[in-house]
Amino acid sequence: MNIETMTNKETMIKELTVKITEVQEARDAVEAVMEAIDELASSCNEQITQIEADIVARKEGLKLITDLEGLRKAQTEINTLQDDVELVKQVKGNKAKSLLEEVENKAVEFFNTHRVAKSVFNTVDEYMLINTSLSELSDAKEQMSGYINCIDKNFAQVRSILLDTKIVSVEDQNRSYRGFHLGQHNRGTQFLDFEYHINSYKHQLISRGLPLKNNQ
Repeated sequence: MNIETMTNKETMIKELTVKITEVQEARDAVEAVMEAIDELASSCNEQITQIEADIVARKEGLKLITDLEGLRKAQTEINTLQDDVELVKQVKGNKAKSLLEEVENKAVEFFNTHRVAKSVFNTVDEYMLINTSLSELSDAKEQMSGYINCIDKNFAQVRSILLDTKIVSVEDQNRSYRGFHLGQHNRGTQFLDFEYHINSYKHQLISRGLPLKNNQ
């Protein structure tokens, strides 16, 4: 391998790893909004639990009140607390809706980033395949497989979030979403197909009785 080819490989791999980092950061941004949704639900549910416990205690206290004005005041306070429960639920729903819209926005940003990373990977993968010797084939295959698996693992995680939140229905899980195909599959690195054909050819040679060295 000449110095120019080696330098090109290093430069391309560096660019690819930068794109993979961007994919991971874009996925993290989606997950950060999901964490905010979880925190919202936990906070509101805790508020509701506390208010409902207060309502139960005040209803028990009604049994001890003997004057009409006191009873009327206590009942009004209970009614207010019951209204508060509904208001907290309304606030929770409004904020959740806004956060779900943010999930969609972050998901679109992720898919754009993923698309670019996938394109860069395909370019690097092809260059690496053309400029890799047979002795380096196995290591190069593992390296490129690791990259594409990381890219597509992040895609699967964001896709799963869209399904879990019902932003995308189960029926639409393999269709287009905002211009991005959700049903795409990991086709892996071109090294896999190349290795398959190389091994097939080696087996043909062996079957013909041609000796091969152990490292071939």
